[in-house]
Amino acid sequence: AKEMDPDSYQYEVAKKYSTSIDKQFFASHSLLSPAFTDNKVGNFIQITPDAFSVEIRFVKHMRLNNGGKVVKDAMNDIFYFVRNEDGWRLAALKEVA
Repeated sequence: AKEMDPDSYQYEVAKKYSTSIDKQFFASHSLLSPAFTDNKVGNFIQITPDAFSVEIRFVKHMRLNNGGKVVKDAMNDIFYFVRNEDGWRLAALKEVA
């Protein structure tokens, strides 16, 4: 929460998720080595002096603690950041289709 803009939509989504029954369905896991592969950061766009977006892509490699299944979790999202009085904070995420 401290890395997110408290006035943002993304903060509200995370807050609702963290206090809902849905978090019971999140699988506990351990990261494998290497934990992340296929890392790419690009398409930086400065929106204003206090806002920018950047595309971040990676694959997270993990082993589920319940049963030991190995899982690859790919992420390819545009991250939106805003600067407030506390510094740069995450304001939103948008999946790249």
